[in-house]
Amino acid sequence: MKRREACLNRLLRAAARAPQREVPALSWATETRVLAAWRANRAAGDDTALLNVLRRGLAFACALMLISLTLSLTQVSRSADPVWNDPSALVTLAYTR
Repeated sequence: MKRREACLNRLLRAAARAPQREVPALSWATETRVLAAWRANRAAGDDTALLNVLRRGLAFACALMLISLTLSLTQVSRSADPVWNDPSALVTLAYTR
């Protein structure tokens, strides 16, 4: 643990002593290309419409799954045959058939 801390302290001290370089600003041409690409993507179409369709589809699938799960559980609990209410009996029936 002490060796790691010593190495980390040495690394941080060396980083603090390193000269800081000034980050140059983007050139006018680069800035223009970036803005043009951004505007072209914005005008090409909005991808959020597809994302909204996928979200609604996922919500519909989850709701359908919950409804089918609820229906299946209520049918099992209403069953008059006690064999279907015992999970171990169901496993035994599955293996014996």
